[in-house]
Amino acid sequence: MEKKLSISLLVLLIFFLFTGWLFYQNRNRPLITRITDNYWAYNFINQTAKITDLIFLHYTFYPDKLDNYQLFIKGSDLEKLEKELPSNPEKQSIMTQFTAQAPAVLVDPSGTEHKVEVRFRGDLAVHWAERKKSWRILLKNNDTFNSLNSFDLIIPEDQGLVLEHLANFRAKKLNLYSPDSWFANLKLNQSSQGIYYFTERLDEDFFIRRNLIGTLFGEKDQLDPWNVNIYQDAKYWRTYPEDPHNPDFKYLKELLEMINNPQSTSEEIFQLIDKDSFLNWQVHSLLMASLHQDQSHNSRLFFNHQSQKFELIPWDTGNRTSVSEDINLSYNPLAIRLLADPQVKAERNQRLKTYLDNPDNQVEDLAYFNQAVDLLKIALIKDTNKFHPTIKYLLDLKQYRLWMGQHFDNLKHQL
Repeated sequence: MEKKLSISLLVLLIFFLFTGWLFYQNRNRPLITRITDNYWAYNFINQTAKITDLIFLHYTFYPDKLDNYQLFIKGSDLEKLEKELPSNPEKQSIMTQFTAQAPAVLVDPSGTEHKVEVRFRGDLAVHWAERKKSWRILLKNNDTFNSLNSFDLIIPEDQGLVLEHLANFRAKKLNLYSPDSWFANLKLNQSSQGIYYFTERLDEDFFIRRNLIGTLFGEKDQLDPWNVNIYQDAKYWRTYPEDPHNPDFKYLKELLEMINNPQSTSEEIFQLIDKDSFLNWQVHSLLMASLHQDQSHNSRLFFNHQSQKFELIPWDTGNRTSVSEDINLSYNPLAIRLLADPQVKAERNQRLKTYLDNPDNQVEDLAYFNQAVDLLKIALIKDTNKFHPTIKYLLDLKQYRLWMGQHFDNLKHQL
């Protein structure tokens, strides 16, 4: 009887592995995308396919390399947070604002307790519709952790697993401002939540910690329609913290007017945009094949009071659901406007060539990627709360590693 059961289980696992492989290989075909675009169908497929996680059951006994955090929230306070969530995520897949917060206690890896306020975070349903949710942590009473008074815990699949972490590393190499990030395990009220991507928030305190004075601008949280071109008007932008009367809005309005005026020159625009920052930001976007900082989302402009110019900050670039291998693809109005100048494009291309021609860069980037994968792999396999089956994550990581080398060659070829 036991032998028949083992054989049946093995056949079932092989069936799901083969089906999953076919599904993965054909994921961009119209029939498959119609299924994956349906929240309930996609969720059912994922949950059913998780039977293949039995293959990795022995990893339960392996120690992982990540630090452990604990979050304690009273049951009544947790219920208050959950009541704010949409009852039907398929009909409301975008959450534009979370208002409910709850007191909690965060225990860091050293065992130190921190009084905090917590709330869910993330616009899209992937962050809050499942059992594992993304969190925002706000420390109270002027307390800090790693010099931070707030940070986010994000489900790693939303950040390309390790690609956003790699994006932060590359940004620092290009002298661009970027948040600190790391990976760790989280327990909520003694129940394991699995692995999270911990990241410093991009807000006013981010710049204070770097001894910078100025104003950070980004798109408003509530935009209608969702894909409005925010470069058309300053009314689509907000400051961090939000202040509609911030005097630096006059510089943003001036910049947007120049972007939308066909008579303005790149030299005039660079009177308000730091040229080094723009060119390095463009190189960074191309290295990450990122289309995510587009006309509507994830644009972050910091108006530096010292230079009286805007600096561009890479933000949310590691998502692999929307990428480009073309160095001339148009997706961001500011980039389109400035790269229309052949001299600016030539300077951008030269900076990209300098990065690609330095053999140390590819070695360093791949080593950083591999180090991150090695650090989180076991914890990722052991995470029973993750949305997809384990094998998908391992295939994605393998694909990302192959892409890194191929993308370097692709960019060199285009230059």
